[in-house]
Amino acid sequence: YAEIFSTLGATLVISADISTMGLQAATLTRDLLEHKEVLRPVVDPAGSYIMLNMKKVKEYGLDLNNEALGSVNQIIE
Repeated sequence: YAEIFSTLGATLVISADISTMGLQAATLTRDLLEHKEVLRPVVDPAGSYIMLNMKKVKEYGLDLNNEALGSVNQIIE
């Protein structure tokens, strides 16, 4: 549905993969309960999708952190 929201005027759309986030949380919890060292923090879940509507960013005069743009899957010009 991400594209639908952006066409309706959303600036940023995040579609989260809930089942993957749940699995990551469960794995992290298990590791902590077993006193294992957590070697890497939880990352963006596979299947999650981030869409940025640059038309709206420009229209609203928003400032962006250009370093964060690497996390965006699709930029609408």
